[in-house]
Amino acid sequence: MGEKIDFTGADLKRFKKWRGKQGSDWEADFKLDRQKDLLDFKEHFQVDRVSNYHCPWCQQGRLYYQEEEKFYICRECRLKFSIECLDIENLDKLLEAKAEARRQKREERKAEKSQPQVEGFPRGYSPEIEALAKQAEEKGYIECLGCGNQLEPDSEYCTCDWKNPLVSLGLI
Repeated sequence: MGEKIDFTGADLKRFKKWRGKQGSDWEADFKLDRQKDLLDFKEHFQVDRVSNYHCPWCQQGRLYYQEEEKFYICRECRLKFSIECLDIENLDKLLEAKAEARRQKREERKAEKSQPQVEGFPRGYSPEIEALAKQAEEKGYIECLGCGNQLEPDSEYCTCDWKNPLVSLGLI
């Protein structure tokens, strides 16, 4: 754990003065007492970390984990608890179900990525887009499907406001 911290009178005065600016004097005393109580609790029971569990008996205290003896201690009522799983078969089933759900999500994401951008075409692009790409490769220009002008393959728009699908799909 660590060494015990003892507050000097000067430390208490400085803290009270600092806390006094933000709240009343009794708040500073309460917080100092609570901090000292927590340090004493940790030292007495040799615990070092709090768990996410609340006490099943008093419903208010948090359970602190004691590693050496493998039990939990409530800070409020100071009762000791041991938490263990008695139905290992059920736990195994839950773990398997969780792993199966993760696997299904992975497969769904993989299937989503492999879907074509244009439904119904095996390579993912319509014949018009493939024809434009082939034309750009062979001729060095594309013809606007709106007005028939010749465009550079990397130009985004034609003068007739036709949008080049090769640029918008990121093919060029």
